[in-house]
Amino acid sequence: MRKLVKWLAGLERSAADVYVLAAEHFADDISLSRFLKQMSKDELMHYSAMRLAMAYMNDVDDYPAVIAFDEEARWALEEPLIRLKTALMEGMTKRELIESILLIESSELNELFIYVVNSIREKSSGSVDISLNIDYSIDMECHKRKIERFVLTQPDYKGLLKRRSALPVTKAPVNNSPASNSPVSKSKGKRILIVDDTVNNLFLLKALFENQFTVDTARNGAEACVKLKGGDYAAIISDVKMPKMSGIEFYKRACEIYPGIDSRFIFYSSSLNDEQRLFIKENGLKYLTKPSPFSTVRETVATVMC
Repeated sequence: MRKLVKWLAGLERSAADVYVLAAEHFADDISLSRFLKQMSKDELMHYSAMRLAMAYMNDVDDYPAVIAFDEEARWALEEPLIRLKTALMEGMTKRELIESILLIESSELNELFIYVVNSIREKSSGSVDISLNIDYSIDMECHKRKIERFVLTQPDYKGLLKRRSALPVTKAPVNNSPASNSPVSKSKGKRILIVDDTVNNLFLLKALFENQFTVDTARNGAEACVKLKGGDYAAIISDVKMPKMSGIEFYKRACEIYPGIDSRFIFYSSSLNDEQRLFIKENGLKYLTKPSPFSTVRETVATVMC
């Protein structure tokens, strides 16, 4: 987690600097320049929050994030900012700038930021409040709405929102109500189910996959069994250690009800006992150690969908 927080702090600072550079580059357009300066202020506030998170992490034992962000995943988030900075120095149009901003702000960066904020808040049992009395889930949504409002006031840019299919709404992982987990009507044909008793983990994992698939979530095996009745899943990612019904018990129940579903399971956990390890090995099941690189998780999901 410590490396993730440090990397994320650097990325937020870079975003603030790039938006300032863009404001200077388009200083002749008062409305655009003012918008870019506000964007930079937002990013600096996020950077300050990550600095507080770094200070906390320096005083406690490090702990793993649910997903390890390897070079591939980090580069996917860094590249749009790097390309924007390069294009600003070489010369770019206002339309190209807005397209770049929409690309950056529709990535998983905001969800990753909220994951870190909530993770540290939970880990410290609320003693470390890096939110500074700000609900960052609401702040991030407002941040995106600012972008939408600005684009919609610019006749030349309105079509860009449709091309980007609008900015996704960031939602805080505050509960696991059926409404927040109901299937969303999308053009994506495949659905996956993610099962984990930590709501913050579900929040990040869902955000990382929902641009590819329709994603449902469950807090334990019992809830997951109910979800299975609602439709067919191309892949099921399940934690092993959960209350009410563990991942192993969920797997057994699912196989009894839906023969052949075993090939779609992927288990993941920070550790296994001997009995769990033997069960997974004897049944030839796929298993990922928590955390695993996002690229590895993505590749593993692709193999069960074949």
